[in-house]
Amino acid sequence: GHNGIKSIISNLNSKEFIRVRIGVAETSFWTGKVKPLTGEALPKFVLSNFSTPEQKKLQEEVFPKVLESLKLILSEGYVKSMNKFN
Repeated sequence: GHNGIKSIISNLNSKEFIRVRIGVAETSFWTGKVKPLTGEALPKFVLSNFSTPEQKKLQEEVFPKVLESLKLILSEGYVKSMNKFN
C-alpha cells in the first residue's frame, strides 16, 4: 500500500482492518469507458486536483454511496456491503 496505509498499519500494529476503497479512473468523453493509464500519466492523474465536474460528482454520487456502504458495514458487516457495492 501507499504511505497512508503503512501509517495506519504502523499505528494499529495490525493489518487487520476494514478498508473502503474508492476507485479513480479517467473515462473517455466519447464512450464513457475507463481509459487505461500507464507510465507517467497514472501518477499525474492520481495526484492532480479534482476538476469542478469531478468535485460535483464526488458530492452528489460518490460520497453518498460511501456513506451508505459504511452504514451497512456497521449494521450488517463488510461482506454484505462488499456484495452490494462491488
